[in-house]
Amino acid sequence: MLAIYHLYLNAKTERVIREKIIAVSDIERYAPLAIDILPKGVSKGQAINLLLEKVSDSRVTTYAFGNQNNDISMFKTVNYGMSMKESTAELKKLSSYVAKTDNGVLEGLKHFKLI
Repeated sequence: MLAIYHLYLNAKTERVIREKIIAVSDIERYAPLAIDILPKGVSKGQAINLLLEKVSDSRVTTYAFGNQNNDISMFKTVNYGMSMKESTAELKKLSSYVAKTDNGVLEGLKHFKLI
C-alpha cells in the first residue's frame, strides 16, 4: 500500500525524523511548518511520467498547477507549470506562468487559452 503522510513540525524535528527514515522515505518540506513523507522515489512528477507512458499519443501537452515545494517534481516534468500568486519562490522560478490574482487556476487556464 502506498502512503503519503503530511506532518506539521519545525525543521529541528524534521531533521530527527529524516535521520531515522531516509533509507526508505523521501521528505518534501512544502510550507514553513509542514512536510510530506513519501515512499522513496515517489513524487507527483513520477506519477505524471507513469500516466504519460500509458498515453498512446506522445505529443500530448502537459500542464500543472501548484503552490508549494512539493509540486517541484511535477513542474520539472510537465511542459507548462503554473504557480499560484502566493507560491513559494522556488516554485515560481520553475513556473511558465505565475498568477497575479487569487484565482490562479482560472487565470492560468485563460492565459494558455485552455478555456
